[in-house]
Amino acid sequence: MGRKTKISISESARTELFEMIVAAHKESDLGLYKRCKAILLLGEEKLSQSDVSRFCDSPTRTLRSWVKSFKESGVSGLIEKPRPGAKPRLAASQLETLRGIVRENPEKYGLETGVWTAPLIRTVIKKEFSITYDVSQVRRILHKLGFSIQYPRESLSKADLNRQLQWLQETFPEIKKSRKRRRGGLLRG
Repeated sequence: MGRKTKISISESARTELFEMIVAAHKESDLGLYKRCKAILLLGEEKLSQSDVSRFCDSPTRTLRSWVKSFKESGVSGLIEKPRPGAKPRLAASQLETLRGIVRENPEKYGLETGVWTAPLIRTVIKKEFSITYDVSQVRRILHKLGFSIQYPRESLSKADLNRQLQWLQETFPEIKKSRKRRRGGLLRG
């Protein structure tokens, strides 16, 4: 049997926990659901940390941090705060310079292509600012600058469907027949 954790839950906190569980379920926020459920199981059901840990599929040290947050800040302590991430390596002025470069044709920059790609822009960033990024991060930067990533389509946007159907029904069978005749002639003679 695991270690018991003493948590006292007031009636208002209990109500708030149940409301948060319902909201977390509606918003598909599994993390918040698990944190609220764990506190209720420890405080109301008096289950052991190891049992609740198994139920929530979370390590006991994580469970202890949830309990600490609940004891210090109440139910609001269970809500995760946004994580800001790393400080951007490109300054705002550098981003504006990059935006100007990308708005122009790659040929104006001195490249022998007419289309920007994330690997090309990665090279530009390295050359201009001496900063190396992964291609996926370059795509995120481009998105942040308002550029969209475009991928080739399988079908042509200006294709005439009737002409395609006619080609498939008339021209293509003729091509297949002529290829069979040529192959047949080579095999016989």
